[in-house]
Amino acid sequence: MGKTYLNAKDSVIPTHFQRVLFRELVNKGISPALLLEGLALQEDHFLDDEFRLTFDQHRQFIKNALNVTGDPHLGWRFGQHINITALGLLGYAIMASENGAAAVKTLTRFFKLRAPSYDLRLLNVAQDAESAVLQIAETFDFGEVRYFMLSCIVSAFDHVFMSFNQGASVIERVEFGCEEPIEWYQESATVKYPVVFGGQTTKLFLDVSFLTRPLATADPDTEKTTTQICQKMLSRVEDQNGIIREINELILSCSGNYPSLTDAANYLCISPRTLRRELQKSNTTYQQMLDNTRSTIAKELLLNTTKTTSEIGYELGFKDTSNFNRAFKKWTGVSPGQFRK
Repeated sequence: MGKTYLNAKDSVIPTHFQRVLFRELVNKGISPALLLEGLALQEDHFLDDEFRLTFDQHRQFIKNALNVTGDPHLGWRFGQHINITALGLLGYAIMASENGAAAVKTLTRFFKLRAPSYDLRLLNVAQDAESAVLQIAETFDFGEVRYFMLSCIVSAFDHVFMSFNQGASVIERVEFGCEEPIEWYQESATVKYPVVFGGQTTKLFLDVSFLTRPLATADPDTEKTTTQICQKMLSRVEDQNGIIREINELILSCSGNYPSLTDAANYLCISPRTLRRELQKSNTTYQQMLDNTRSTIAKELLLNTTKTTSEIGYELGFKDTSNFNRAFKKWTGVSPGQFRK
């Protein structure tokens, strides 16, 4: 057990930041229907704090936003709309921190509560270091929306940090873990710090003096209470995601004879009822997870092997080829033969 990446089909992404972007674009006159195209979602989903998107839905939403705005640098502008209040309880914990270092450490520790797409690490925090480094890695493969995702989070952190630093930028320079976008020279004039592209991960080099500077909003009692609550929430989220990861790994470890929900529950040492409830919290079911995994395997085998449709169907647990064909068309909208062409 121990994948680095979450499954793009898992419903684990809160809608907090997407809600802000959705509202901003709709207020500018963009049709909600265009923003939601291909998502099988309603506007109300963005207002539900308990609702979770899959990363595939999140990625499609970003692609829609980029397409309808025609702005390849939308991430920079959207990030400036992310205020400390958009971080919810985490925002209060950050505001109550003793100094800049404590604030950044709290941000990195609990940020996945708001955005599980990122893995944050604070490096080089010694007092004699020239810069503190905030490293940003992906927990999903951002793919074609990588530049938007990374520029958005850099811009948002810059905006949040400035609110604690009398309006001055805390970021000294940025190394991006993506290729330089087209016509970057036009956008670079609006960015206040040097930016280079092509790194393995994204790194923000922070002014070390900010880390030792006390925050005017520091409150030890509030910090203790809010971080305790954040830790409880984080533990719950990690437990849920852990169950989803373990089930995916269990399914992938089988071939043809896939476990039933009861088998999966026994494997996890919980009751079937508890498993259903935990999956429901992530807006999925065991059958959906099984179908998503089998669909992924089927597509890989169709594209990358010469196995016949009946052979692939048999490997996926279908004794009758026609049943596999019907299932595959339900998963993808096309038959196995059409998909392979």
